[in-house]
Amino acid sequence: MANRSPSFATNSLSVIRLRETGTPTVVAAPSPNAFTLNGKVDWVYEEELETRTNYYWSPDSTRLAYLQMNEKEVPLYPMVDWLPTHSLVDMQSYPQPGDLNPDVRVGVVSAAAGKTVWVKLPIQANQDYIPRFGWADHRTLWIETLTRDHQHRDIYLADPETGLAHQALRLSDDKFLDDNYDVWAQDGAIVLSNWNDGHNHLYLYSFDKGNPGAATAKLERQLTSGDFEVREVYQVDFQGKQIVYASNESNALEQQLWRAGFDGPAQAVERGSRLSYRELCSGRRRLCRPSIVAPRSPTLRLCTAASKCNVFWQTRAMEAYHLRTPEQLEVKAHDGTVLYATLLLPESTSAASVPLIVNPYGRSRLADRRQYLE
Repeated sequence: MANRSPSFATNSLSVIRLRETGTPTVVAAPSPNAFTLNGKVDWVYEEELETRTNYYWSPDSTRLAYLQMNEKEVPLYPMVDWLPTHSLVDMQSYPQPGDLNPDVRVGVVSAAAGKTVWVKLPIQANQDYIPRFGWADHRTLWIETLTRDHQHRDIYLADPETGLAHQALRLSDDKFLDDNYDVWAQDGAIVLSNWNDGHNHLYLYSFDKGNPGAATAKLERQLTSGDFEVREVYQVDFQGKQIVYASNESNALEQQLWRAGFDGPAQAVERGSRLSYRELCSGRRRLCRPSIVAPRSPTLRLCTAASKCNVFWQTRAMEAYHLRTPEQLEVKAHDGTVLYATLLLPESTSAASVPLIVNPYGRSRLADRRQYLE
């Protein structure tokens, strides 16, 4: 940031000014009470909507846009820590199905504190979500809203000076919008992922950045298409007009690295390409989560700038378990769809001699991403 002012959120949103020695922390958006969070992520947004932060600096570093969550009507749920000798209980605001959600709204405040400008959005209080938002430029906010039934997903463009918002885009599904979606907006362009054609793919929209409220966003093109899934988006480069992402296009059991241009076809990124870990993993909310193909003991290596590494510590704690590499299975559904699975067997045991435990919960992580993370 130009003004070298880091920020943090407890229940209130605070700014530390490094330019002036001894300057106290500025509470830019103080929380009015214990159940109101300014810029802080609550349990449900972090766990279910994959939200990693609820505030963003403007491009010129003069203002902050933040989400306020009022959890007064949300029931409390006891989270017990059993590790200490005397267990501890942390009461979390956690809505069960049918309970009220936090009441949410987006505000804009000066980094020096002052009055918050609230963005006016037509959402249902204590029901709908604001999963993502950010700055399209220093004069325009973009905000994504999601109805509680997950059937309507809207993108708004808002004026941070007045709080007036214009609906730029609506995506709907008469059943359920899959939660594997994301959105970026900058320089008159919107890039988002959507399950519109039965697969998670990337789409490019445009809007008038000189007058964002003049019209709805226009679909320019579908950036990816085919019988595969876009899994992770690592980089959206609006200046270079390209996207770096992972998908299973060439192998359903792996995640390969691809690059797609705003106006050209996607190309696989070859092994050895100079894409740093920072480029791949420092996105707005994504975290790199390399998958483990074969069980390996944790190892620490000391590496030089020339990439020569020496092992100086390795645990052997896993050897007693005699773990073996999971076997890949393919199962066909009634309609012919191929379903992929893994089978983890004990050592020296045939598949017919052990009980089978099926765990259908969670999303598949069959990808070997080490090929481009190492």
